[in-house]
Amino acid sequence: MFGSIPDGINCDEAFAGYEAYSVLISSFDSWGKKYPLYFITGGGGTNVLYSYLSIPFIALFGLETWVIRLPQLIFSLISVFVFYRLLKIIYNKQTAYLGLFIIAIMPWHIILSRWGFHGNIAPAFYLIAFYFYCKALKNIKNIWLAMFFWGLGCYTYDPIIAFILGSVFISSLYLLLYNKKDKLLWYNLIGSSLLFAIVVFPVFLLFLINNFNYEEINNSYFSIPKLPGWRGNEVNFSNIGQNLIILFNLLVKQTDNMIWNTINRFGLFYYISIPFILVGLFQTAKNAYIEIKNHKIIYNTSIISFFFFGILYTSLFPAYSSNRVNFLFFFITIFITIGISVFIKNKIVFLAIIFLYFCFFVDFERVYFGNYNMLAKDNFSIKFKEALKEAEKQHLQTNKEIHILYQQSEVTKLLFYNKIDNIAYKNTIIWKNYPSAYLYAESFLYYKFFTPYDNINIQKDIIYIAPRYTRQVFTDALKNSNYQIKLFGDYIVVF
Repeated sequence: MFGSIPDGINCDEAFAGYEAYSVLISSFDSWGKKYPLYFITGGGGTNVLYSYLSIPFIALFGLETWVIRLPQLIFSLISVFVFYRLLKIIYNKQTAYLGLFIIAIMPWHIILSRWGFHGNIAPAFYLIAFYFYCKALKNIKNIWLAMFFWGLGCYTYDPIIAFILGSVFISSLYLLLYNKKDKLLWYNLIGSSLLFAIVVFPVFLLFLINNFNYEEINNSYFSIPKLPGWRGNEVNFSNIGQNLIILFNLLVKQTDNMIWNTINRFGLFYYISIPFILVGLFQTAKNAYIEIKNHKIIYNTSIISFFFFGILYTSLFPAYSSNRVNFLFFFITIFITIGISVFIKNKIVFLAIIFLYFCFFVDFERVYFGNYNMLAKDNFSIKFKEALKEAEKQHLQTNKEIHILYQQSEVTKLLFYNKIDNIAYKNTIIWKNYPSAYLYAESFLYYKFFTPYDNINIQKDIIYIAPRYTRQVFTDALKNSNYQIKLFGDYIVVF
């Protein structure tokens, strides 16, 4: 049921898919930028890696919902394997198998794996990089792959960039302290650091352009845009205490009340996991102390250091959405695994714990594959595609304008479903509030957009797509006219 659960499409994954499609067919994005290293999209910008990873699949299978979700699915599956390999390196095969079971049933990872928000891919790239860093503690040549994947991670999701920069600094420091007299280490670390710097240099240019009023870069090979609204100032030192409370509430309550990230009944990690997180955190810290004391390879020390650096970093912005801190979740899943592994020697207790997790997982799957579409119908605009198809049919017959009343950003979904020509879109788009980090479209081509709260002059010679609850408004306005209303889920088409 991949591609239909969740049904419909989210506005962020729709724009990621549409930008990929635009670049594929014309080399330009929806703002006319050639092979951009950052998309402008709705004004505040979007990271590009997910869209570029989608291009080969769109070229093969076309612009469809299931197609643009494939990169996320693939990297999530890779993550499961890498998570197993990571635990096998740090601990043993028994713990690795336990971790494999835990990551495979985690609600946060299952939900994240099944829709194509560009930021969902960030944890996978960070995990892969961390895995190669841990391998580099034994064989320094692996640091090249760690730095490469950390570099690519800077193109996945804005909130993870500073965390990656800090991780590169910490990992380099640890490698130097661990074996500072090894010339081979110096050569590989300096060389791989240069590789990382080259990969992330365009991100640095993006920061300069949008913070210090430099001209944007446009050439025949790529572009780095100046955004109508830069959101970099969302990270600051002004509300550290409040931000930590927000993060604490998110991790304890295990929900951000956003159905596209969590189902409240189960939380991010299942509520049964809280004591195991604490036990695993304590055990990892204890292992780190033993590593340092006995001059062993600092696997646990790295886990603890990176995790607490992540906590410190997330105090600089509010984590209202779990997406923004999803780079912490693999570390937390390690703590859960280690917390459970403490009970392995007591077979009855251990099997009881595994059985409880299995029951929670079965219940989660029952809800996810049974009720999720009903729970997520608003965010994924279920049946909007069918409503749009009917409106387009009426437009072809009458050449009337299509007016759309929206609450979520159905604009991006229209671009995606109708495969709107990106040049025609660029040349006709009119914004309500330009410049802004959160632009709202007023019109383009033969489409106009309103919110249900606007003062709308409903006319009989217009085709409308509107929320179902506005039906009476149209009935009252058009009662003396010949009109039809067709129902598509929570949408109506009036013509």
